[in-house]
Amino acid sequence: VEIHNMHFTLMFLGETSEEIAKKVQAQLDTIQFSAFDIGFVGVGAFPKPKFPRVIWIGLENGEKLVELAKIVEQKLAPLGFKSDKPFKPHATIFRIKNKTDDITDQLAKYANAKFGSQRVLSIKFKQSVLTPSGPIYSDIGAINAKEEARKMGTERLVINWKRRVPTPAPKRATFGARPVSSGTSTKAPKATKSI
Repeated sequence: VEIHNMHFTLMFLGETSEEIAKKVQAQLDTIQFSAFDIGFVGVGAFPKPKFPRVIWIGLENGEKLVELAKIVEQKLAPLGFKSDKPFKPHATIFRIKNKTDDITDQLAKYANAKFGSQRVLSIKFKQSVLTPSGPIYSDIGAINAKEEARKMGTERLVINWKRRVPTPAPKRATFGARPVSSGTSTKAPKATKSI
């Protein structure tokens, strides 16, 4: 995962229309939260180290992020959105496309390693478009922590809806364990949204 693409997905929305995206942003604009710090510690794998598909870094003080994810889900429930699984705070650092050996021993070496910390100052409503070279993310909107909003002289920073339409991609773009097929399509890749 490229460093500029690293993020926490509080809730995945999937494909949504422009009209629904505007309603989502309106709901998100009602969220208020205070800035908080998180620490990056430990390394793990999904679904498990014997059959890894994703390598991640865990979090200290992740309960604030869990709380924020619950608030997002509550705000979006009236629009019909619901998380398909409980939010587990982690930062994805690698996606494994091909089958690999058991990496339990390698991960154990970094089980308690500390990788720094970060202050969470905003949450963003994002669009992702899958392409052969990886996902392209763009911000649809942002909700700043109370402290940041005051510094900027506004209660909310709202970025207008924008849609990024990339050049046509192969029929199946690679993402995680999904294969790439040859050939081209006249359709642009599908865009999904997440917070």
